[in-house]
Amino acid sequence: MLAIYTRLSVEDDENNSIENQINEGTHYAVNNGFKDNFKIYNEGEGVKGSTTIKKRPKLSLLIEDIKKGDISIIYVRYQSRISRKLKILGEFLEIIEEYNINLFVGDKGLIDMNLPSNKLMIQFFGAIDEFTPNNQSYQTKKTQRLKAEQGYVWGVIPYGYQADSITKKA
Repeated sequence: MLAIYTRLSVEDDENNSIENQINEGTHYAVNNGFKDNFKIYNEGEGVKGSTTIKKRPKLSLLIEDIKKGDISIIYVRYQSRISRKLKILGEFLEIIEEYNINLFVGDKGLIDMNLPSNKLMIQFFGAIDEFTPNNQSYQTKKTQRLKAEQGYVWGVIPYGYQADSITKKA
């Protein structure tokens, strides 16, 4: 059976919606002989990529089904849907390797986890998946701190303060 796993932190402008993930996964199922033999594991919206496997009910259920022998292949739209933490991705990869599960990543294709080069590729992209939000957060905080040091305000101005309408400084 094909497992389609979906997850979304927040709705964005890149059409990464749960609905799109399900549609693409279902399309893959129909076009690859799984028309009546797939199950959707929809974690839903609001689940961060850094959330552990134990705190993701649908990913935990997917792993249980793998261990029961119900799953032969997993579809995810992007690898980052599995995790944005290399440690969590590593745990997941160990499980699918142990149970000889195929992995299809929508933007990479079918990945043969028996090839060391493919495993390296997945781990490399997993490191990038972890780096990206960490770097974005760092850059945002750095900019906010610099603006605050220069006297600029952002967000809600505290009661009793007023921002200059031209310079935006408090």
